Amino acid sequence: MGRYPWSVLIVIVYALPFAYFGMQQDYSHQSPIGYVTMVTAMGLLAFASIKLGSVYALLIGNIASFAVSFYFVGNMQGDTLAAFFKPLSSEQTLIFLSVLMLILQAVVAGITYWIILRKRRAMNPYRMASRSVK
Repeated sequence: MGRYPWSVLIVIVYALPFAYFGMQQDYSHQSPIGYVTMVTAMGLLAFASIKLGSVYALLIGNIASFAVSFYFVGNMQGDTLAAFFKPLSSEQTLIFLSVLMLILQAVVAGITYWIILRKRRAMNPYRMASRSVK
């Protein structure tokens, strides 16, 4: 199977409203399990996207996840919900979580890219041992 079907699968999985699930779990059960799931899933998806060399899947997937989460958070409005995420509104909390996830994914993507580059350089038999040799 080529790279394209995997990229489409990554975008489909990204389209799950991870931030909404985290917020809903926090609101319903006062449990951080939803946030832990969100961080884990987003980190793994970022790793898979970079490993496949599909940065576009990562970008499109983040936009899709934010849009779907924003839709569900908009439908979840209520006075108690606004009071639960007190310093911020529920939409502002969603934006804050999305920005945090982008930062996490940028770190994961950078580390993954660095590891891939190191492996490629180590496997290159024609690389010069030292540049100081004349």
